Amino acid sequence: MTTLLVADDDTSLWGHIFQGKREQMTRFVYDMESDLLLAVQIQTGPIAGWRDASPAELLDVAADIDANRPYADPEGWDLAVVDSVPAWATDLVAKARAAFDALCDEAARQEGLVPEGPMDYDEWLDWSGLDDSFVGDLQRGIPGTRDKYDGASRLAPQTSSPAP
Repeated sequence: MTTLLVADDDTSLWGHIFQGKREQMTRFVYDMESDLLLAVQIQTGPIAGWRDASPAELLDVAADIDANRPYADPEGWDLAVVDSVPAWATDLVAKARAAFDALCDEAARQEGLVPEGPMDYDEWLDWSGLDDSFVGDLQRGIPGTRDKYDGASRLAPQTSSPAP
């Protein structure tokens, strides 16, 4: 089960000062297990309109979260810890995951890491010559070894069992 930290209308919004601007209210979903900011929206006006954060804005809010560590005391920040993505963020999270998966797939393809059939992780590490030490940076779109394995696994031809 995934543990998510959420700032939104149902909890407390997250105030953030973007460079050269006044404080703006944001809402976010942060994966506490992977230390990854999954989605951010920025309030556009007093009638509670929202827009999706740009990649640079998402990184800016991620740095703010890393600095303030609200995940260490969610109640103190009046934030919620939940196990599913709130409805407002579902599409954002799905798009971000799909984009990162595509990036990992492309990295695996370009680096010649796609095997001719299914392999478990340890077998793939031996075959590819990679080690497990590079974790990458999902927030910045840099796939780690495990991410490249996931991409290679999606691209590898899947053998099917013979029909009975």
